[in-house]
Amino acid sequence: MSKVQANCLLLLAAAFWGFGNVAQKTVLDHLDPLSAVGMRCLIAGLMAAPLTGLEWGTKSGPGYWISLAKVSALFSISIIIQQVSYLDTSVTNASFLVSTATVMTPLAA
Repeated sequence: MSKVQANCLLLLAAAFWGFGNVAQKTVLDHLDPLSAVGMRCLIAGLMAAPLTGLEWGTKSGPGYWISLAKVSALFSISIIIQQVSYLDTSVTNASFLVSTATVMTPLAA
């Protein structure tokens, strides 16, 4: 892949990321933050449901369920805080919030 192609793909990915923030801000004009979180999680769960069959028979380590619960709780808390923060901010600041949450959630876990 050439540098020009790589830069164009990076620009396209950044544009999709930004369009998603605009869409998220627009959604909050019509729904409250918890409804928006619920809809996002429902859609994500429906998309991931077929993939759970692939992992059904695998063995997990002793701390698997505790770790899963911690990560799920941190993700839930961060996405709710993120949605509430979206209400009174601009799209630019919302992009910063999303980027920060994306980095901080795994670090907190």
